[in-house]
Amino acid sequence: MKNVTVTMHLASDRAYAAGFFDGEGCICIRRNRSPTYSLVIAISQKKVRPLQWLQERWGGSITQNSQRGLFNLQMGKRDGVAFLHDILPYLMVKEEQALFAVEFGGLTKPGTNGYTIDANEFAIREAYKQAITEAKYT
Repeated sequence: MKNVTVTMHLASDRAYAAGFFDGEGCICIRRNRSPTYSLVIAISQKKVRPLQWLQERWGGSITQNSQRGLFNLQMGKRDGVAFLHDILPYLMVKEEQALFAVEFGGLTKPGTNGYTIDANEFAIREAYKQAITEAKYT
């Protein structure tokens, strides 16, 4: 896998993060208008402290939805792939989705940062998007 920096974290931190993510996290690939595709890793929670703990270790940004009373940690492709790579051995619920996301994150051609993609790349990225969606319901 190219362009992915993996930071070593304690096994107990990775295991905790995986359990938390299995319960509260979401993996999706968004199709934008260009057409481009973006990998998004998100975790929502009423308490900000666990999200801050995750952010300190793996990055991302935290926002607050005051209408719903939730905080949201969101990671883009770089931070998200590194995070999933670290917690993958400990995932139980979202393991299949995470595998697809890590593969998607390893695609080397432009397409997730505002570049237009050709029909073949579009089909590949759409297949990953569908695979992650289907894995949520199996």
